Amino acid sequence: MSYCRWSCDDFQSDVYVYESCLGHWLINVAANRVLVDRSKLPPRVSPLEDPAGYITRHRLLSDMLKEAKTVAIPHELAGASLACATPGLCADKLEKLKAEGFHVPDGVIESLREEDKENQT
Repeated sequence: MSYCRWSCDDFQSDVYVYESCLGHWLINVAANRVLVDRSKLPPRVSPLEDPAGYITRHRLLSDMLKEAKTVAIPHELAGASLACATPGLCADKLEKLKAEGFHVPDGVIESLREEDKENQT
């Protein structure tokens, strides 16, 4: 199960976080960041509430990504893969990465904290 992917937040996520089949929680840290002017995107819409609007926005973002440039992330952990023994330790590591400027999508750290609580009971 993944907690977030590169595509989260319109491809702004700098982390890919998931539980491995070996019982570890893994964080793959991006080495590069996609530069897209997201201000040119219309507001997000639900695919259930506005399917046509969702498809239009998705196509626009896809076109922007085709033209987008990437830049290297200047950080010693850029491109690293980090293994954590528990979801709580994974959340701790993500908080540190976020404080150091990496984009971690909303809700990921909270989901890991909740799972950590469930694992302790």
